Amino acid sequence: MKKTCEREEFFNRYLSKKDLTGKPSIALWIKMVSSEVFPGASLLIEEEIPRGIYLLTGPSGAGKTVFCKTFMARGLSNQESGIYLSTDEDCGEIQSSIRNLIEPQNRMKGDLRLIDAYSWRVRGVVNSGPFVTVDPANLTGVAIACQKVCQDTSNPRFVFDSITNLAIQSNPDTTLRFLQLVTAKMRSMDALAFFTLIPTSHDSMFVSTVKTMFDGIFEMRLDDIGLEITRMFRIFSIKGVKHQTRWVLFTINDRGISLIEDSTPRCAWCGGVIPYKPYEETVKGRNYTFHATGCSENFKKKLALELL
Repeated sequence: MKKTCEREEFFNRYLSKKDLTGKPSIALWIKMVSSEVFPGASLLIEEEIPRGIYLLTGPSGAGKTVFCKTFMARGLSNQESGIYLSTDEDCGEIQSSIRNLIEPQNRMKGDLRLIDAYSWRVRGVVNSGPFVTVDPANLTGVAIACQKVCQDTSNPRFVFDSITNLAIQSNPDTTLRFLQLVTAKMRSMDALAFFTLIPTSHDSMFVSTVKTMFDGIFEMRLDDIGLEITRMFRIFSIKGVKHQTRWVLFTINDRGISLIEDSTPRCAWCGGVIPYKPYEETVKGRNYTFHATGCSENFKKKLALELL
């Protein structure tokens, strides 16, 4: 039997959402997409994502923070508690942005707690807002703040944005030990968490070590070839879950992040469009497309490092 193409599978998921008359319901489809665990989950993952600790990597400006805000907003809409540690943006702005991503009738459902590691880094002062403020150079203080904010909550959504801005305040070994403590704490709480990282800001050994602490790796990239910047997203790996690994285009709008269903062949290594017949190869039981064998070899080297 011929395998159903990805576009047909995506459309069939819409057809499966019936209204009371038995007809496909756009309203139910929109509700399903808006209640995704994270943007693109219904398109890229073939089963329910397990609770765990995930790493989102990408260059500055790719959309990592917007992804995290969208992820948090969807949890709060579903009456989940949320903890957001920011080293990259004012917590007042974060709170406002997340609130704007939630439908008005759902804005009071979830419990959002914020840890401000931004104000001290930028202004050298404690934020006067209703947030827990910490000095990002004092990782012991940050760890204590996390413990304090996590009290009286269970199964939260957690965002750590970002590891990079925290790491520049300390040495790599101290940062790695700190991350081990925080990720262990999140696992003990059965949290669903995303940490962000800019890989090019660190040496390869640090990045490889960080990745071993997580249950899955999500990636973003920017393509500035052409008239506009193109943003792409993919799931590189999730332990124990069937998922697609292709690059998918996405846009940033007033609803957060929206993925664009696109059947254009793209290289699994660099994300670039393949304007000719792609080179195809099966790696670790999954089918991938590449520009050429060179891209395939680089991809396999990267995958081997992730599995160390």
